[in-house]
Amino acid sequence: RAEAEEVLDRLVGARLLTSFEAPAEEEGTRHRRLEIIHESLLAAWPRLARWRDQDCEGARLRDQLRQAAQLWDERGRPIELLWSGPSFAEYLVWKARYVGRPTAREQSFGRAMEAQAGRRRIRMRLGIGAAFAALLIVLAVVSQLWVRSRAAEQRAVQQTLPTGGPQ
Repeated sequence: RAEAEEVLDRLVGARLLTSFEAPAEEEGTRHRRLEIIHESLLAAWPRLARWRDQDCEGARLRDQLRQAAQLWDERGRPIELLWSGPSFAEYLVWKARYVGRPTAREQSFGRAMEAQAGRRRIRMRLGIGAAFAALLIVLAVVSQLWVRSRAAEQRAVQQTLPTGGPQ
């Protein structure tokens, strides 16, 4: 971290970046923000361009998360407003990379989504288990009917054969 701070300070000193304090989402805290002054820095430093793009995507998802969490909270936290499918998967990827701390509302929204996904997984497993059990029951019934059919066929064959010995 100290090396990164030194590099950033040099870039600010060279006037390639500008640094300023910005208020955070939580009251009373401030964060250091950096802005790129010269776009030539992005052309000469492809990794920085990738970082900027990733940060832009992360910021967009953070904004969406903030709005969704607020709407979810304002409407009484209904399950229907929780993200699922690709949106939830994208949230999990973002959460793994995000170094900041989401607000309490965003954390509650995230926990609710994760709990809902857990319940969905349990329901899926129970459904698969029930389908498998039903398949086993069907196989057992069909097998039993087949055994009875074979036994009845053998009795019918025995009844048509003459019962006496050789004459």
